[in-house]
Amino acid sequence: MKIKLLFVLSLMSFFALELKAQDPHFTQFSDAPMLVNPANTGFYRGMYRITGNFRNQWDYRFINNNNIQAGNTGYTTFAGGFDISLKPSKNSTDMLGIGIQLLTDRAGEVALSSTFGQINLAYWKKLDPNKNRWLSAGFTIGFEQRKIDYTNIELPDQYNPSNPQAVLAPTSLPVNNSYIYTDIGMGAKYFATLTKKRMINVGFAIAHINQPKNSFFFGLPSDQLYRKYTFHAGMRLPLAYKIDLAPTFLVMRQGTWMEFDEGTYVRFLLTEVKSKELMAYNIGFWLRQANGSGNFVFDAINLANKLEFNQYTIGISYDLNISKLTETTKLKGGVELSISYQNALDASLGNKKKPVCPVF
Repeated sequence: MKIKLLFVLSLMSFFALELKAQDPHFTQFSDAPMLVNPANTGFYRGMYRITGNFRNQWDYRFINNNNIQAGNTGYTTFAGGFDISLKPSKNSTDMLGIGIQLLTDRAGEVALSSTFGQINLAYWKKLDPNKNRWLSAGFTIGFEQRKIDYTNIELPDQYNPSNPQAVLAPTSLPVNNSYIYTDIGMGAKYFATLTKKRMINVGFAIAHINQPKNSFFFGLPSDQLYRKYTFHAGMRLPLAYKIDLAPTFLVMRQGTWMEFDEGTYVRFLLTEVKSKELMAYNIGFWLRQANGSGNFVFDAINLANKLEFNQYTIGISYDLNISKLTETTKLKGGVELSISYQNALDASLGNKKKPVCPVF
């Protein structure tokens, strides 16, 4: 009898039915701005923005404890977003951002999946009419569906050690293989241009304010998602002529789990400073750390590249796993792709009045 039980992921996916797990997220978090903070909605140079993200982590075969080769073990995540920037009134210096964000995430052989869509609203208040300083408040509401495929779940207590060839014993599984919940979040952000090439931004967000139910066992007391608190900050600093430094910092806390991401891009401008064309290359390095149940560990080293070409931005990154899971993962982590498009305005339509887009 072929054992389909996965050493790590199938068990983890099953027990996640009753656990308050962390949300899916991206290494290139600055290229999924509405997922980080709804207050990021609508803040860029242009009328509208389209973003796309893809992540594939630990999708390879390994030998589990039963000496059986296990496959389809990875986590696969897709996300897409669209937001627009509007003026609340004809003469207003403020901005209104409206956005839609979609995400789907699939984990392991049991196909534990999450699919959600959300609507974001953000209001950007200009604090000084003569300077590029802004304060925003954002709100998001969405719906998420979670599903699981029970047909691939085989648990240790189903086996008869004295007769391994016996038919699997029945196990108690929920009668429901999917459920839907409503989710609410909010956030705030401050952005300022200190000089022509010096910028700073700081933001804070709260997700799962309503702490929605997170369980396939409908008949039992509701298991709720922990609220997630996110703090993020970034800067752009000139290093040399046509070379900038763009450090970023992200902290997330959800229940007893905390995550820290700190690192920087080095940005090389490849076109002339006053050219109408834009081409820039970014190379970056991040370190991700995690703190769960009092244990602080280094989780991954993240290497990233990003190319800016006029209104397009394309990024690729890879995580090198350096946690205790390296015994199984062999330093393998996750590859991630991102792409965005910003519809630029002509100066005659007010482009000079739009904020300088924060690069973080």
